[in-house]
Amino acid sequence: MMKKTLLSCLIGASIVGSVPSFANQENTYFQSVYQDTYEQINQRIEALRQLAMNDENVIVEDGVRYLVVNDSRYKLNKDNYLRFEATFPNFYDETTFRNVFDFLDSSWELTWYEGGMIAVNKTFGNYDWDQGCLLEYVPNGFIGNSGVERVLMETDTCSLNDFNKEVAFITKPEKIELTDFEQNGFEVTAVDTYQNRLYVTHSKGGEGTVSIYDLASQALLGTIDGYEKDGVHHAYNVITELNVHDDKLYVSSLSANRVDIFDLTNDHAHVMSLGTGEWNGENAIVHAQASAANQDYVFVSDAMGINVYRQQDATPENHGQLGRYASLRFGNGQDTYRKVQMHVIGDYLIANVMGREYYIYDITQIENSVATPLEPVKVVSSAIQKMALLNDSLMVSEHSKLRFQAVDDFIANDFQFSETAQTIEQISGTSVGNHRDIALTDQYMVLANDEALSIARHQNKAIQFVADKSVETSKISFDSIPAMSVSKILQNDESYDTLINEDLRSVRVNSLVKTELLDHDMIKITSYVAQDLTDINIEMRFNGLNKWFTLGNFDRIPAFTQIILPLSAFGDQYQFNSANRDGVFDLSEFVDSGLDIKAALTTRFSSDTDKFAQVLTSLKPSWNLVFAPDWGGNWRSINGLYAREWIVIMTNFAYMMSQEEFKHLWFNFNTVFGHDMSGPNSQEDVFTAEEYQHYYDGMLARDKIQLGVVNYGGLGGLSGYGVFTPTFYSHYYGEWEIVPHEFGHGSDGKTFFPDGSSFAASWFGWQPFMHALGNYHIRKGDLPYMDDKISGFFKEENAAYRYDPIQDWRRTYRADTHMNTVDTYFMSFSTMPQGWFENNSTFDLNQLSKQERLILARFNVEGNSEYACRFNFVDGDDSVVLYGHVKQDENGDRTCIGGDALYFQKSDGSKAEIVSPLNQFDWLSLHKPESHGEPVVDSQGATLCSTYHAEFYGMGYQTELGQCVQDERVRVQNGNHWLLGSHVSSYFYN
Repeated sequence: MMKKTLLSCLIGASIVGSVPSFANQENTYFQSVYQDTYEQINQRIEALRQLAMNDENVIVEDGVRYLVVNDSRYKLNKDNYLRFEATFPNFYDETTFRNVFDFLDSSWELTWYEGGMIAVNKTFGNYDWDQGCLLEYVPNGFIGNSGVERVLMETDTCSLNDFNKEVAFITKPEKIELTDFEQNGFEVTAVDTYQNRLYVTHSKGGEGTVSIYDLASQALLGTIDGYEKDGVHHAYNVITELNVHDDKLYVSSLSANRVDIFDLTNDHAHVMSLGTGEWNGENAIVHAQASAANQDYVFVSDAMGINVYRQQDATPENHGQLGRYASLRFGNGQDTYRKVQMHVIGDYLIANVMGREYYIYDITQIENSVATPLEPVKVVSSAIQKMALLNDSLMVSEHSKLRFQAVDDFIANDFQFSETAQTIEQISGTSVGNHRDIALTDQYMVLANDEALSIARHQNKAIQFVADKSVETSKISFDSIPAMSVSKILQNDESYDTLINEDLRSVRVNSLVKTELLDHDMIKITSYVAQDLTDINIEMRFNGLNKWFTLGNFDRIPAFTQIILPLSAFGDQYQFNSANRDGVFDLSEFVDSGLDIKAALTTRFSSDTDKFAQVLTSLKPSWNLVFAPDWGGNWRSINGLYAREWIVIMTNFAYMMSQEEFKHLWFNFNTVFGHDMSGPNSQEDVFTAEEYQHYYDGMLARDKIQLGVVNYGGLGGLSGYGVFTPTFYSHYYGEWEIVPHEFGHGSDGKTFFPDGSSFAASWFGWQPFMHALGNYHIRKGDLPYMDDKISGFFKEENAAYRYDPIQDWRRTYRADTHMNTVDTYFMSFSTMPQGWFENNSTFDLNQLSKQERLILARFNVEGNSEYACRFNFVDGDDSVVLYGHVKQDENGDRTCIGGDALYFQKSDGSKAEIVSPLNQFDWLSLHKPESHGEPVVDSQGATLCSTYHAEFYGMGYQTELGQCVQDERVRVQNGNHWLLGSHVSSYFYN
């Protein structure tokens, strides 16, 4: 559910009491902006409702009630509130909203949603469903603080100067090389900490052991390899997880079918074991996977689900025989080898299945669910590998990065990490990498893999920010930068080794101007953009803080250019304006502090004036693009030419998936395409609503994608894909089959879809969808890169770097008359006129989309495609319908003319030019969905036709013999009747 609140309540109750005094001015401004706008929208809709209550102000047509506002009609609902029509396919057309809410200035971004409107303030706002900072007009209403309300305020991620959260900085880690302890074959399954001790599991030769280290000295203190009972040693084969709670260590052993509990205050004395040690029987734990505990319960996951035991029953007397108190439903059926980790966070249990999903349970409901398994309150698809919990902080490892967030924020954000969660991808210049497990203490962060334990100290430090102050932003002229500080990237002669080195060549597609701190003194800025950018702001923020600052501004950055400058080039005082210009960050104390600043920073770019740059900053996918090596077989070595074009392709691909058209089509897949997406193994396994959401989120959040070149066709998988040479130039012209197909094999980066499945088939599903969408955007003309001359892959100067010659036939667009499924679907929402319609002042050709203009009837006039028209020609007392094409003069006035090749033979024998009175004629729209496929006919039922035969072009109707004719008085220059029997084409409605 979205948060429904008055902003005054929000600020009065929770913000003013928690932020420093320097934020008060922004709080006041923020309150003024949102509260005033909230009230204005309410006042406007109420005023219009009052008007609509008077029937004299209402228009009724076909049972539908309308109210006219500023010369535009709006539908009314039963409660007399305005409803907005969807602006398909122009999702970003704000005209209908601004006509009603004319007090909203350009700082507000307006979009349609379910008959209402969403308003996001560009200064403070963010729209991410259920996580936004926005206002929403809801015509049908919702239950709010004062009953049924029509304007909703969502404030989850409103950006305020709230810096009561400190930023964590990490020192260079020390390592325990595990081979030093003769533990070859070491396989970590878990780590956990207690006081100054570190507990690490390993297995070797079928024997499981828990090693105990001193965190400060890294000395090995001892081991646990089972427990003694009645003279029998109960050893481990496979240990799956460790958990520490309330001075006790819980050791989960899959092969031993039990969880052993040890007393950490009594030399690791064995307390008792949960489970019988057998996988069957009444009180058995079937292959123990993980455990978690609080003061009331112990939770144990096994192959069948999650068992719940009461802490008060976990006593030595109940060793090996304690029955479960309750259970939680976990997954679907038996799952023995899933890798599980669990933590108790407040009143909730989170159970993470590594790399798949995590489950949230409300443990306050256990007492009410003893008889039947408790259902999860939420299941979230996730790439999270491991989780660690320290007091009120949650740390997770995910795709070679670590993320941190306060537990309260995680819960408030509907059990998901927000965009402002602190993210670390490097520690002391080294990639975080993947880990077997992670742990967190007040002083240390522990990362474990099979080779070593990395132990790093961390400390929190407050960021200095002064509100209502500004400094001069450093403006850097590119032409003034020393030549030694500038280089080009992805050039034809760039070495193969450089291209495939991820440390040297990689970029997030949603941040194509990449900024990196090389150390405390140097900044590297790299443009992975194929054309020059102007007025570029380089911006940064500390992870975990929802506020950006501007490092500096470049007047221009050329295409594929790298710039390396000292940090002092952006101001030697190290003070920087916030991106929304409401205060100053002071970083001077960090520069020589020895702290790893770059690991704590996230970067982006923006532009106040460059429209192309603004398009690039709107991309939603966060793919990390790298270049694939030559893996042999069908693979080829990539070079700079192919690498540059890959950036173009993936930018366009990301743009498609960032648009509202993509989102609408994806979540209405069956409606549009007549079938559903389905799982990797069967077309019968159609996607549920949750799976559509999972793959939508997963595709946008997919991490690293390796991009390469193959000999023929394409190859793809979870790690990336390659395509053959023609794709690198034909994508501009509509060949969007292979790239989506190969992307589809690894869609969300976790699930492989084989050939023939819905993500990787040519005849249904994802590939034809994206092929149609790509062609839709090409025709619409809005892709970031539309002109193949910008990168010039096809040019002769690049021939030596191409593996195959250019096939010119691939550099052609589809016919103007061709409409695919996506074109047809969005045209079904068009409000353009249908059939023949009068040319008048209300019709504006320029207001039509390109697709709508293409659907106006045309015919060939001396090699040019001209709009068809008709008009009434008056000959004395007689009037006859004549056909021609539209001609526009320099003043913008139009006439319908027959052309120089034709004339009209008047009744008095004179010749007359075939031309309509100024602006008095009809256009022909072939958009008529209810007559789809039917021919356009005249009053006598004859089919409309046109022809181009030498110089005798024209339009008319077809005879029974298939000839195209007009009235017999329409003549060619030799006096013969205009009648042609070849090169004839007919017109049909779409």
